[in-house]
Amino acid sequence: AKLRLYLIPTFGDFRLSSITTRAIQGYQNKLIVTLAPATANRHFALLHRFFVLAIQWGYLDKNPCTGINKFQENNQRQRFLSNDEIRRLFLAADKDSNIYAAAYVKFLLLTGVRRSEGLAAKWSDLSIVNGRRLWFVPHTKSGKSRHVILNAMAITILEGLPRVTNNPYIFVGKVSGQSLTNPIKAFKRIAKRAGIESSFRLHDIRHTVASLIINNGGSLYDVQATLAHANAKMSERYAHLSNERLQSTSDNLSLVVGQAIMK
Repeated sequence: AKLRLYLIPTFGDFRLSSITTRAIQGYQNKLIVTLAPATANRHFALLHRFFVLAIQWGYLDKNPCTGINKFQENNQRQRFLSNDEIRRLFLAADKDSNIYAAAYVKFLLLTGVRRSEGLAAKWSDLSIVNGRRLWFVPHTKSGKSRHVILNAMAITILEGLPRVTNNPYIFVGKVSGQSLTNPIKAFKRIAKRAGIESSFRLHDIRHTVASLIINNGGSLYDVQATLAHANAKMSERYAHLSNERLQSTSDNLSLVVGQAIMK
């Protein structure tokens, strides 16, 4: 969408060698008027990648994106579903007309995997090893493959999905032989039915999984392993949840000791 709606209309008629650093800076300055800093930075990253490939393939000698600073992003927004909201989301999903989209939304909440990983899931990626049901994820954001251990509820959801002939994907889309392509529409439809505000994003489900892990005794390492973060720093955004749990544990300890003293 970035390429089709923004980059081609702006730069499509220019030779790569004629696109200057100033032109790219002007493009970014226009984007920031209507788009969030993070979104504008994704446009810049895409442009930067184009020029990196052009240099690698011998079309250019210099990357005009070099020297341009990205916009400061505010990634502190974190929204977690409450237990009641989780219940309402599951009930709303059960009422949706698209059984594959509904199962996909619930599957994300039960595994914490990225949106693209869930969409690419194939039946052939499932296996049983030492009694455990595993899902092989061949391509991740970090470029490394991994195995996800599926819990009982996730397995039940998968077992309830009918397989479509000549379609290898678990979460089947409308196009023959393809997976779901736009789960956002279905998610917003389900979230609205569940009474969850429209600002809640599909990606916020991963934040919810992190909060569930920590609030039920897990550690930041458990968050890192479950969400497949490349390093511990990416999981540190949830450190405040861990501190809140430690505070609660400390308060409970104080209460127990106080009660013992009063006896």
